[in-house]
Amino acid sequence: MGDEYEEPTPGDEISSAWLSQPILWVVIEALLE
Repeated sequence: MGDEYEEPTPGDEISSAWLSQPILWVVIEALLE
């Protein structure tokens, strides 16, 4: 936090991939209900 790193981390890659999946939002909404 603070310094910006351009290092690709597995977590970011997974998050980006998941965020691009519409089904993920359906699951999230179901969990938030």
